[in-house]
Amino acid sequence: MREEEGGQENKMEQKREKRWQKKEKKEGDRRIRGGGGDEEEEEEEEEEEEEEEEEEEEEEEEEEEEEEEEEEEEEEEEEEEEEDEEEEEV
Repeated sequence: MREEEGGQENKMEQKREKRWQKKEKKEGDRRIRGGGGDEEEEEEEEEEEEEEEEEEEEEEEEEEEEEEEEEEEEEEEEEEEEEDEEEEEV
């Protein structure tokens, strides 16, 4: 079980790293273009960032839901094992 938890944490950490790399790349691209002084371009970039943040939040919520489901399944399995052990004793 602990290996699964560690694996999930590792996946989440990798996703965070990927997001940071994307953000750093975007910032680097902006610097290369000269800061993009155009207001319209800045608004588009802000909208894109907001959309990305929303997507990230949705992904995190989905991950949390998956984790909760897995925990529930584990609890159910443990309960079944306990019931089986009790039946064997009788």
